[in-house]
This record gives sequence, C-alpha cells and structure tokens, in this order.
Amino acid sequence: MALSACGPTAKEPTLLEQEAAQENRVASLSGLDRVFEVPGAAIDAANLFDFQVGPYAPAQGSPAFRAIGKPVLIYGESRETGNLASFVATGSTAEQIDAVTFTLTIKDDRELDLTLRRFARVVRGYLKRFEIDGAQVEAAVEANDAAKGQLPEGIWELSRTPAKGNPDQLIVTFTRPGATRQSS
Repeated sequence: MALSACGPTAKEPTLLEQEAAQENRVASLSGLDRVFEVPGAAIDAANLFDFQVGPYAPAQGSPAFRAIGKPVLIYGESRETGNLASFVATGSTAEQIDAVTFTLTIKDDRELDLTLRRFARVVRGYLKRFEIDGAQVEAAVEANDAAKGQLPEGIWELSRTPAKGNPDQLIVTFTRPGATRQSS
C-alpha cells in the first residue's frame, strides 16, 4: 500500500527499445563519423581487407582501448621479407574510436611503386566502405611523402619513418575531431 503513494515511476526502456534506438543512431551516421562512433563497423570494414582485427577492447597503458589487426602481405614472398600493411584502431573510451591507423612496413623496395599503389588501394577501399572519397589520401600514399588533410568528419595525416636499421614505414592516421592522437 505504501508503494502506491509514491506515484508512477518512469518506465525504463526495454532491451528491444534500447537496441532499436542504437540501430537508429547508427543508421544516421556516415563517413568517418561511423568509423569513430561504431567501433564494430570500423573493425568489420578492416576485416574485409584480411586484417583479422581483434575486438576493440581495454588495453594496458595509453590509449585505453585498442583493436589490432594482423599484418597483411602487400608485396613479397613472405611476411618475414615482404612489405606488410597493418591496421590499429585506438581510443580513450569503449564507445568511441579516436584514431584509425594503417601502417605500411617496407622491407623490400624493389617494387616500391607497386607496393605503394596496393597500400593506397587498401586505404582508399576502406574509406570507400564508408562512402568517403579517399582520392587525396590515395595520391599522398602513392607520392610516398608526408601530407595532411581534412575530410568532412576527421583529419588525416601521412607520415614516414626513415630506416635506421629498421624497415621504413608509411603511416596513415585518421583522427576524430577533438581527439588527441595517442601512440598505438
């Protein structure tokens, strides 16, 4: 009897209602917004390129969350001696990715132009999954030079790390606006 005097309580949304609301929110996202706001979509798209990315999960240190893919052979006869592409998504929260990074590790520069074209196609293909025009990124990768640019929902940066006893690397990072880039 005492409970009825408390008045009506606010009805909590059911699990189905919560899922429907999430589906509607996700459906309204596009471009890099979808990459950053829906970690599962970012990972699924990378897996289309055989990166075999694990779950976006808590990680030790900084950044707090990571999803790491297995290296993919872009050019060469084996993973030990060939040129490899890799994928990493990082963020400070479980709900949102702050940065997506593609790295090309160059161990064999005999067919560098071919390697760069293949890597550029992987990055552009990933962007295309989210209906993003990646032509400027593709051109920068093929030019094999540091560059920066702006996409509608994020910033991209291409950097190179020269060899000092280690293979050269070409790194393409897409960063969510307002996010601080942390090392992956």
